[in-house]
Amino acid sequence: MELKVAWDRYMDANDHWKDIEAQKQAKVEIKSGILKRIEEKENERDSFELQISNVSLSHIDEREKNLRIEVERKTNQLAEREFESNIRQKQSELYSIEQKIKALNREKDIMAVDSEDRVKLSLKKGELENHKKKHQKMQDRIRGVLKGRLPPDKDLKKEITQALRALGIEFDDMNSKSREAEKEVNMLQMKIEEVNNNLSKLNKDMDCKNLVSLLY
Repeated sequence: MELKVAWDRYMDANDHWKDIEAQKQAKVEIKSGILKRIEEKENERDSFELQISNVSLSHIDEREKNLRIEVERKTNQLAEREFESNIRQKQSELYSIEQKIKALNREKDIMAVDSEDRVKLSLKKGELENHKKKHQKMQDRIRGVLKGRLPPDKDLKKEITQALRALGIEFDDMNSKSREAEKEVNMLQMKIEEVNNNLSKLNKDMDCKNLVSLLY
């Protein structure tokens, strides 16, 4: 039993040692890979530095200058495009505003015409009402002349003419009778005056007789 326990411990220790050795080997391989990559990067750096040393500074300056010019040109182009875009946008907004102003002006003109038409309509209505009232008065007068009758329009002139002729005849007859009556009135007034004069004279005579009888 003790031997088995000791053997198990030995095997555990051996496995642990193997794990440690495997980890050490892995770390060695990782370190070796890192060192190899560092060496490669250093070689790349040395090659790049060699290439840079072979390029003249004036050429670099020229390229930098050209790059700055190109950047400036692109910037200006972009600014011009933005400016043109802003101009087009403002023109579109201006056109839209002008269209709205035109629409409002048309609406205002329509409202003004409508308002003027309303005023004219109101005046015409007032004028029509006045004509209706005058027409009604004329109809009432015609009814009065025609004794309550109102003939159709086609017979109206004829009826009025006949009525006026009849009224004229009646007026002339009444005028003649009035003159005759006036003459009779004048004659009666003359007779009344004559009677009054006679009565006055008679009264005077009676007064004189009474006075004489009193004296004698």
